[in-house]
Amino acid sequence: ASGLPPNVRRHVFGDGKVYFVVFVELARNDARPNARFLGLALEVAAVDPPWREVFRPLLILGLGVLLLSIVIGCLLARSITRPVSKVTEAAEGIAGGDYDQMIPVLGKDEIARLAGTFNRMAREVDRAQRSQRDFLTNVSHDLKTPLTSIQGFSQAILEGAVTDAPGYRRAVEIIRGEADHMLQLVQDLLELARLETGQLDLATEPIRLGEMARYQ
Repeated sequence: ASGLPPNVRRHVFGDGKVYFVVFVELARNDARPNARFLGLALEVAAVDPPWREVFRPLLILGLGVLLLSIVIGCLLARSITRPVSKVTEAAEGIAGGDYDQMIPVLGKDEIARLAGTFNRMAREVDRAQRSQRDFLTNVSHDLKTPLTSIQGFSQAILEGAVTDAPGYRRAVEIIRGEADHMLQLVQDLLELARLETGQLDLATEPIRLGEMARYQ
């Protein structure tokens, strides 16, 4: 109200509404002490800025756009989090010992690449576990044979089944040979463990395949 022109006043009439009253000088006579004015009362609502007329439609439009953005954002977030959740569940399955984990690959985006990479990793882990189980089975079988021979001949000696010197010598030679066989197997296992953990340095050098074939 302080910025109004001198001929404009802000007034509240009996109906409780706020008006701007504009006083317009009609005639002025210097000989008379009073001048005649015309007062024009304008309701405040009638002189509101024009932008208020479009404020409500803009507000509704803005709320609609915001709601639509929230819905689209939720759908996008769901499309991203669902594959990630499947990857997490599959990783937990592999950590629990279930290596038969495959994730469906949909599309060609980064999530699809992640799923494809995870599937390849799962296959490699499953193959490595199968190879390890087969290896342990073979090693157990290879160790069982010399242990059986050592146990049999040592028991024969203890029970007195072997009585002559040649028999004792033959039994001791067999026990010694099987023990050496077991020692070689254990050394091979230790070298394999060192190789898998990166503790064994392998020296590489070029070879001629023709010479190898000739030696064979």
